[in-house]
Formats: sequence, C-alpha cells, structure tokens
Amino acid sequence: MIQFAWSWLFILLPLPWLVRRFFPPAAHQVQNALRVPFFERIHTQENTVNVNKNNLLLYILLWITWILLISAAARPQLLGTAIELPVTGRDLLVAVDLSDSMKEKLPDGQTRLKVVKQVIGDFIGARKADRIGLILFAEKAYVQTPLTFDRRTVKIMLDQAKIGFAGRSTAIGDAIGLSIKRLRKRQTKNRVLILITDGSNNAGVANPIQAAEWAAETGIRIYTIGFAIKEKDEKTLQNIAKITNGQYFKAQDSLSLNKIYQQLDKIEQQIVETKTFRPKKELYIWLLSLAFLLSLLVLIIKVYKATP
Repeated sequence: MIQFAWSWLFILLPLPWLVRRFFPPAAHQVQNALRVPFFERIHTQENTVNVNKNNLLLYILLWITWILLISAAARPQLLGTAIELPVTGRDLLVAVDLSDSMKEKLPDGQTRLKVVKQVIGDFIGARKADRIGLILFAEKAYVQTPLTFDRRTVKIMLDQAKIGFAGRSTAIGDAIGLSIKRLRKRQTKNRVLILITDGSNNAGVANPIQAAEWAAETGIRIYTIGFAIKEKDEKTLQNIAKITNGQYFKAQDSLSLNKIYQQLDKIEQQIVETKTFRPKKELYIWLLSLAFLLSLLVLIIKVYKATP
C-alpha cells in the first residue's frame, strides 16, 4: 500500500498554469532587419506550427516533470505489513558498578563483573516489553545505552564494558542522579532503576541518600543489589531501596545473583500490551530521479533544436 505523508502539496499542481494565465511574460522587442507588410502573419503562422508540432513534446515532458516533483515533495511511502509490538509502558535502567573491586574473583574463579554480565544479560534478554537502558559507573557515571526496545544492543554494550572505563572508585550517588536525569522527563508512570554494586559510595558529587530522595519525589523506584561479602555498604543500599519504595538484595555468588533476578521478574511483572506498527519505506528518491532524467531529456531536445 502506498500513501502520501504530505498529500496537501498536490494543491500546487496547477501553479505553472496559474502563473502563465495571470502573469503574462515580459515584453520582448526585437529590431527586425527587414520589414515586410505581411511579417506579422508569417510570424504567427510559424509560431503556431512550432507549438503544434515541435513544442508539444516539451510541453508534455515539462508537465510530467512538475507532477513528479510535487509527488516527491508529498513524500510517497510504501507501507509494510502490520507488526504487533509488545509494550509495557515501563522504563527500566540498569546501573552497573565498574570500580576496581569488581575484578575480584569469586570462589568459582569468575570475576564479579563477568558474573554480573552473564546474569544481567539474561535478565535484559527476558524483558521483551520494557524499554531498557544501561548506565555504567565508577568514579564517574555515564549512559552506555539510552532507553530502547533493542535488547540485543544493550547486551552487546554491557559485554563490552571493562573495569576502568569510568575510573577506579565508586560514585553511587552520581549513578542515581544520572538515572533521575534520564527518567524524570519520561511520560511513563512506571520507572525503575536496578543498581548493582560491590562497594560503598566513595566518590562523586551527589550523596546517595539525597539522590534517593530526589528519585522518590520523581516517582522512580530503585532496587539495589549488594554484590560482595565485606566491602559493600549495606545500610546505605537498604536505605536507598526503602526511600524509593524498592527493595534491597544481597548477593555473594552467581547462584544468589541469579535468584535475585528471578525475584525481580516476579516483583516487576510485565503487563504486556500490544501496539501495531507498520514499517514505512520512503519512495521520493525514485520520483526525483525520474524527474531529473526527464529534465535532462528536455535540455537535450532544446539543444538539438537550437543546433543549425
């Protein structure tokens, strides 16, 4: 199915005729070298013959070119088959700690960061109806992936994260602050941050508790996950979750971390709705190309006619 996004532009089709009809051409005087009594009659007859025989093709080509240009400006689009997309109307950010301590190895020989990547990657892959975003933080916090339905890209960007990308220490408050900045202007009512860290706040500008209060005022719910044995500041993480009506979880290995994300699946259940989407393919380039070729043809004809 083909549609025109700006179909109102077709009202411009008669514009060349209107200009010619109501705005006569400028006077063009030519000094004749030879005056004859019947010159005007000869001139009129020659022009009539030229218009009827020679210029008719140019006239038609120019009108076709004009129609093609207006049609291209109206943005013709080819509508694809309707696709149903599952959506929940929920925005979910995942903030991952990349401080030095995340390279510590667990009893099974894997680093904390590697385990987090595996478990969070599976969790992200299961959020089929959520908009997912990824924030990485250490001494600084930055957005690795903005909110998107493209779960595959979010997982790839998570896999590419390395220790030291954002410094060596831990700025939990700044990570929460950046999340608020990304979520507060969203129109969705359900906005969630999952923050995973293995340390205590020892860097950054924002105080974690104050940042949590700002998040609560904005309607953002925070689930905190402490992934360590001794280093983490459990009290702060518990308070952050409590202030924002979220929940705190404690993980010490890959098994416990995986169980936490299974719990989150139950707590943050996906209320799936469907929206219909029809992909659109712009076709104006084909009309413009054809108009350009016809313009060249008109030019060639005029040059050919002008050649003695």
